[in-house]
Amino acid sequence: MKLPACRDLMVLLLLSGLAAAILLTNAWFSLMDDEAYQVGSAAQSIGVVVKQFKTSDAQLHPPLPDILLHLWLQLTRNSLVLLRVPSTLFFVLGIWVSSLAVREMAGEAAGRATVILGVLWPYGFHFGRYAVWLSFCFFLLAYLLYAYVHWIEEPRLSRFCALSVAALALLYTNYMGWAFLFVLGLDFLFRSEVRSREHWQQAVILGIFLAICYLPVWPELLQQLRYHRALSPKSFLMFLYSFYVLFASESIAPWTAVLSVPLCVSIAVCSWIILFRAPRFGRVLYGGTLLLGVALAFSGEINQKRVMPLGALMLTAAGISFAESARRRRLLASAFAVIGIVSWFGIASQRFYSTPRVFEPWEKIAQTASGRLIAGDTLIASHPAFLLYLTRDVMSREGKDLRDFRGNYGEQVERRGIYNVRDWVLADHPTSTKILFIATLYGTDFEPTIEASVWLDQHCLRGNTERFVPNPNFELKAKFFGASQGSPWRIEVREYGCGK
Repeated sequence: MKLPACRDLMVLLLLSGLAAAILLTNAWFSLMDDEAYQVGSAAQSIGVVVKQFKTSDAQLHPPLPDILLHLWLQLTRNSLVLLRVPSTLFFVLGIWVSSLAVREMAGEAAGRATVILGVLWPYGFHFGRYAVWLSFCFFLLAYLLYAYVHWIEEPRLSRFCALSVAALALLYTNYMGWAFLFVLGLDFLFRSEVRSREHWQQAVILGIFLAICYLPVWPELLQQLRYHRALSPKSFLMFLYSFYVLFASESIAPWTAVLSVPLCVSIAVCSWIILFRAPRFGRVLYGGTLLLGVALAFSGEINQKRVMPLGALMLTAAGISFAESARRRRLLASAFAVIGIVSWFGIASQRFYSTPRVFEPWEKIAQTASGRLIAGDTLIASHPAFLLYLTRDVMSREGKDLRDFRGNYGEQVERRGIYNVRDWVLADHPTSTKILFIATLYGTDFEPTIEASVWLDQHCLRGNTERFVPNPNFELKAKFFGASQGSPWRIEVREYGCGK
């Protein structure tokens, strides 16, 4: 009796330690764009939050994560200190649930190996903290796998209900939810249980139930499917790079060959063992991970952030693979150990990041800009993290209660003197005597930022320019990923005088 209790205590300590480590290191990781935008969106009234996915301001997911974040913001009075607590808990719970699913299929030792892999997962340490839909979707997908395994084992009503709730919640969290269910559907078709009358009857009922419950979201899903970007070599490169990051995080840039080559070899070894030597369900899950990654690449929506839910499939598949022969287990463990050692060295040293988003000093920039805005200067910006910090700082300086925060200035909330760069261009370049332009020289707003920069340089007198966060190896990024990744600096703060 004592040995299982010790093992359970070890799992509890590992997961608690991971949660504590993430929460204690949040100050190292700046708010990212998706996170700040979702906070601004979720801070609006619940009526707006529920219907927002049907508007032009919609994000690339259905409304359930925004509703949960809205409730958390209300509970914590819009506290930034507590903002990342739910995402951290969902991430840690997702690892634990994945280990339970693996234990059901591959035994106690494989379940413990899954916990260790999840706790030491460099990518999860980075992206599991962010207050976006990623961690919640990771948890739901892990729980869906667990509920599916239990239902396959015995199709009792309670297990069918658990599977139905998990599937419906996933569909209302991620537009790719149907793709995840498709992977499990393929697995079910090749199982002996498909000949069980009770199993296939419940499967049909589940499909009908989900299709009916999804009626409010079908139009938006079909619209997402109709919209796709043209395929290019960049799509394939983004697929490869995103999966490299999914294993190893962004802490080791691919061009740092002395570190990235061992990483790539280890990732290839892990992939080969899981895809060709793991038990059947592990092969299905990892093959599904690759297939869904290709689908994301074809849609043009793949990036390092959006592959996180796929990590639930990958982590479960990797855990199942530890049920293989001792020789393969040792090889798999050695490959994961190399990935962990090299990646954690990159995290600790902070010298080899490919995308240094975690170092962007948006809070510091916003504190300077808020004084300029209150003094009457015009501000032009686009990055949601800057706009979030700016909004909160201006509210504090004006004596407003942060509990009244209802969105970011320049995005969800209009305020005189501050413009989102896209809106500023569309409004025919309104100016004032002094303009402060916070130029984000990468990402989706790169083109309007460059357009605004050209206009300001032609019509106004540029004064002081401050540059923040050098963009490592920007020439190589420009060559392979386009101009939006090719600026020497990620942020420039420019002062302009427009003579009024």
